[in-house]
Amino acid sequence: MSASEPTGWQLSNVTEAIFQPRYRPSDRRAKVAIVLVAIAVAAGIWEILAVAAGFGLLARLDSVTDQEVDSFNSARTLASRASLLTYVASAIASFAWLSRVVDNVPALGGGQPSVTPRAAILWWFAPISNLFKPYQIVADVWRRLASIPAEFGVTLLLVWWGFFVGSSAISFVAYVRPPSEDIAGIQTSFVINILSDTAFVIAGLLWVWIILGIERRSRVRALKPFAASPPDAPASSSTPPA
Repeated sequence: MSASEPTGWQLSNVTEAIFQPRYRPSDRRAKVAIVLVAIAVAAGIWEILAVAAGFGLLARLDSVTDQEVDSFNSARTLASRASLLTYVASAIASFAWLSRVVDNVPALGGGQPSVTPRAAILWWFAPISNLFKPYQIVADVWRRLASIPAEFGVTLLLVWWGFFVGSSAISFVAYVRPPSEDIAGIQTSFVINILSDTAFVIAGLLWVWIILGIERRSRVRALKPFAASPPDAPASSSTPPA
């Protein structure tokens, strides 16, 4: 064998370098997502307070001035627009982070994830399937990046998804509900909006917790990527996630 020819050991190293999945930290994307989600949560609380002010106006309807009504409507519209814009921004940042996390799973020794990084985004927009598939994607990553059996529990994820879907469902009810001009109907409209925003705020806070949890698991596996628990542990574990 010529001295310039690669040895079997060298060829093995080259092959491993070519086919070994590359780990790219997702911490920067996580930080951006957390900040934007926090802003969206703050906007949601602002909208709750803006809508709640309407109950005070209804309580003294006989003495309310047109200026007060205009001020209420302006404040509510502004809060609603801010909530929508920050929600969209936080969603985009969350998609970017989730895509990177899914891409990192093989490199962190978590096996092959259930979807590709691109599909992890697209499934959020698929009709009907987006009622359950995004949860499955996050839960799959959550379990695959677990390092100990106690981390396989998905209770936190179930609660988060319940509030998220609940918020969307209540928003849909508010959208299709015919407008009402009587006091009882307006009060019901306020209650529906507040419930939707409250569910969104809770879901947003839980999502931040989930991002932090997945980032922690990623850091642990980055240190010992192939010394973790099998990724296909039972999903029905009742142990709460760390």
